[in-house]
Amino acid sequence: MTITLELKPEIENRVAEKAKLLGKTVENYLVEVIEEKVNGGVEEKPFYETATDEEWEAALDSLAIYSDEIPETWDDSRESIYRLTFNGKDFKRFNEITIVDPQDVR
Repeated sequence: MTITLELKPEIENRVAEKAKLLGKTVENYLVEVIEEKVNGGVEEKPFYETATDEEWEAALDSLAIYSDEIPETWDDSRESIYRLTFNGKDFKRFNEITIVDPQDVR
């Protein structure tokens, strides 16, 4: 959106001074001033700065919804890296060829 403002010279000078002090262009400074005013003068802070303990607990609980489906042990051994598994069946050698029904693939 483009807006043209007619400012009194003294207001224009003060806006230019404040923008310069903050190292911003007049346009960027005015956008920030308008956004602050529209947002009630309060800059919206990120969740981690404003969340209560209860909100944190609820957020973490929502992340853990499916955690009961994660295996309790994780096999990250060298052997497991080279093992090929499909639908619970282990293929010990890479040179085995198996025809798979596409409906079995999820």
